[in-house]
Amino acid sequence: MKTVITITEIAVTCIFGVSDAERSQKQTILVTVELVVNADKASKSDNILDVVVDYKKVYETVISITENSQFHLLETLAKRLLDTFLAIKGVYKAKVIVTKPNRLVHAKGVSVQMKGENE
Repeated sequence: MKTVITITEIAVTCIFGVSDAERSQKQTILVTVELVVNADKASKSDNILDVVVDYKKVYETVISITENSQFHLLETLAKRLLDTFLAIKGVYKAKVIVTKPNRLVHAKGVSVQMKGENE
Protein backbone atom coordinates (compact mmCIF):
# COMPACT_ATOMS: atom_id res chain seq x y z
CA MET A 1 0.00 0.00 0.00
CA LYS A 2 1.47 3.34 -1.04
CA THR A 3 1.17 6.03 1.60
CA VAL A 4 1.90 9.74 1.40
CA ILE A 5 3.70 11.25 4.38
CA THR A 6 3.65 15.04 4.49
CA ILE A 7 5.46 17.39 6.83
CA THR A 8 4.10 20.87 6.21
CA GLU A 9 5.87 24.23 6.36
CA ILE A 10 8.92 23.52 8.48
CA ALA A 11 10.16 27.01 9.39
CA VAL A 12 13.93 27.33 9.16
CA THR A 13 16.11 30.42 9.43
CA CYS A 14 19.13 30.70 7.17
CA ILE A 15 21.24 32.99 5.01
CA PHE A 16 19.46 33.01 1.68
CA GLY A 17 19.00 35.10 -1.45
CA VAL A 18 20.83 36.75 -4.30
CA SER A 19 21.39 40.36 -3.27
CA ASP A 20 23.73 41.51 -0.50
CA ALA A 21 20.72 43.03 1.28
CA GLU A 22 18.91 39.67 1.32
CA ARG A 23 22.02 37.88 2.54
CA SER A 24 22.86 40.40 5.27
CA GLN A 25 20.63 38.70 7.85
CA LYS A 26 18.97 35.34 8.36
CA GLN A 27 15.55 34.84 6.81
CA THR A 28 12.78 32.34 7.44
CA ILE A 29 12.22 29.75 4.74
CA LEU A 30 9.26 27.33 4.83
CA VAL A 31 9.82 23.77 3.63
CA THR A 32 7.14 21.17 2.92
CA VAL A 33 8.17 17.59 2.24
CA GLU A 34 5.93 14.90 0.78
CA LEU A 35 7.21 11.32 0.58
CA VAL A 36 5.47 8.32 -0.96
CA VAL A 37 6.38 5.07 0.79
CA ASN A 38 5.00 1.58 1.32
CA ALA A 39 3.51 1.69 4.82
CA ASP A 40 1.79 -1.68 4.59
CA LYS A 41 4.00 -3.45 7.14
CA ALA A 42 3.89 -0.60 9.66
CA SER A 43 0.14 -0.10 9.29
CA LYS A 44 -0.46 -3.80 10.06
CA SER A 45 2.04 -4.20 12.88
CA ASP A 46 1.61 -0.77 14.53
CA ASN A 47 5.31 -1.05 15.35
CA ILE A 48 7.68 1.91 15.00
CA LEU A 49 10.43 -0.48 13.84
CA ASP A 50 8.43 -1.19 10.67
CA VAL A 51 8.19 2.40 9.40
CA VAL A 52 10.07 3.26 6.22
CA VAL A 53 10.56 6.92 7.10
CA ASP A 54 11.12 8.43 10.53
CA TYR A 55 9.29 11.79 10.50
CA LYS A 56 11.66 13.29 13.04
CA LYS A 57 14.70 12.40 10.93
CA VAL A 58 13.09 14.00 7.87
CA TYR A 59 12.38 17.12 9.92
CA GLU A 60 15.93 17.20 11.30
CA THR A 61 17.38 16.69 7.81
CA VAL A 62 15.45 19.68 6.47
CA ILE A 63 16.70 21.84 9.32
CA SER A 64 20.30 20.64 9.04
CA ILE A 65 20.59 21.09 5.27
CA THR A 66 18.82 24.45 5.29
CA GLU A 67 20.40 26.05 8.35
CA ASN A 68 23.91 24.95 7.38
CA SER A 69 23.66 26.23 3.83
CA GLN A 70 23.94 29.61 2.19
CA PHE A 71 22.10 29.00 -1.07
CA HIS A 72 21.30 31.81 -3.43
CA LEU A 73 18.31 30.16 -5.12
CA LEU A 74 15.20 28.37 -3.89
CA GLU A 75 15.72 25.92 -6.74
CA THR A 76 19.12 24.85 -5.39
CA LEU A 77 17.79 24.16 -1.90
CA ALA A 78 14.75 22.30 -3.28
CA LYS A 79 16.96 20.08 -5.45
CA ARG A 80 19.36 19.29 -2.59
CA LEU A 81 16.46 18.28 -0.35
CA LEU A 82 14.73 16.29 -3.08
CA ASP A 83 17.88 14.30 -3.87
CA THR A 84 18.42 13.61 -0.18
CA PHE A 85 14.93 12.20 0.32
CA LEU A 86 14.92 10.18 -2.89
CA ALA A 87 18.10 8.48 -1.63
CA ILE A 88 16.20 6.97 1.32
CA LYS A 89 15.53 3.27 0.77
CA GLY A 90 11.80 2.70 0.43
CA VAL A 91 10.89 6.18 -0.80
CA TYR A 92 9.14 5.83 -4.18
CA LYS A 93 8.40 9.49 -4.82
CA ALA A 94 9.21 12.79 -3.19
CA LYS A 95 8.04 16.35 -3.50
CA VAL A 96 9.65 19.37 -1.87
CA ILE A 97 8.18 22.86 -1.72
CA VAL A 98 10.45 25.68 -0.58
CA THR A 99 8.74 28.98 0.16
CA LYS A 100 10.22 32.38 0.82
CA PRO A 101 7.38 34.17 2.65
CA ASN A 102 6.60 37.83 2.11
CA ARG A 103 9.17 38.17 -0.68
CA LEU A 104 6.81 40.17 -2.89
CA VAL A 105 4.68 43.00 -1.52
CA HIS A 106 1.26 41.70 -2.58
CA ALA A 107 1.97 37.96 -2.29
CA LYS A 108 2.12 35.59 0.68
CA GLY A 109 5.34 34.18 -0.69
CA VAL A 110 7.32 32.75 -3.58
CA SER A 111 7.63 28.96 -3.83
CA VAL A 112 9.58 26.44 -5.82
CA GLN A 113 8.20 22.92 -6.05
CA MET A 114 10.25 19.93 -7.22
CA LYS A 115 9.14 16.33 -7.65
CA GLY A 116 11.05 13.17 -8.35
CA GLU A 117 10.68 9.42 -8.24
CA ASN A 118 12.76 6.29 -8.03
CA GLU A 119 12.41 3.67 -10.72
